[in-house]
Amino acid sequence: MKKNVNYFSHDYNASTDTKILFMRQELGMEGYGIFWFIVEQLAQSGGKLPLKIIPILAMQTHSTETKVAAVIRSYDLFQIDDEKNFFSVRLCEHLEVRLSLTKSGRIGALKRWSNPENNSHPNSHPNSHPNSHPNSGANAKERKGKEKKVNEIKVNESKVNENTAPAQNYDFDFVILEAQIAGLSKSQAETMYHHYNSQGWYKSNGQPVTDIKSTAINWLNKESNNRGKETLNQQQEETYEQREQRIKRDARAIEKMFS
Repeated sequence: MKKNVNYFSHDYNASTDTKILFMRQELGMEGYGIFWFIVEQLAQSGGKLPLKIIPILAMQTHSTETKVAAVIRSYDLFQIDDEKNFFSVRLCEHLEVRLSLTKSGRIGALKRWSNPENNSHPNSHPNSHPNSHPNSGANAKERKGKEKKVNEIKVNESKVNENTAPAQNYDFDFVILEAQIAGLSKSQAETMYHHYNSQGWYKSNGQPVTDIKSTAINWLNKESNNRGKETLNQQQEETYEQREQRIKRDARAIEKMFS
């Protein structure tokens, strides 16, 4: 899909315009940058902005309100209406031309697509030759691309449906009993139940849970491994503390030797 990129014409010799030169002589290139930033903001706002927005423009340009106000008021670069809105005559004219071209393009497109001769075949292209085959050239590529996209969407939807549909609804009491027989405590069994129930009774590898006992044994083994890692980390932390104490003792001993 094409992005709707809005733009306005920027004359390559704008920097040598008489009004711009007077502004640059007093405010330097900072004023020049402020000017074009204001023009961009006006273009995005439909052509006009209120004077009360000057403090915000100063904040956005990392400048001062005095300089922003000077660019707007002092060099005849912008006009101010009775409602205290400022605008650029040149920019407003450009926006009006863009708007008229957009409307004309829409009208032309409606006429083109409403013409039965251009829509004789659902896969026809407005620029294709009237005797060309509907599946030839760019039309065939476009059709194949659309079909491929539709197939990808269908495959993705089927995957989502497979993964979101519960593999099996297990009874809470049954799971707790089987898990306790496998060696889990009641609290561990409840934690396991809530975990897999929230996952639709699917494992982390995407496979469904089919055997509660084997799943509980794997759960217990993982918890044991995690506890072992925690114990190892605690031992390492104690070793690091002991090493730090030893270094401090050695440092004090060396100081005594040379004192």
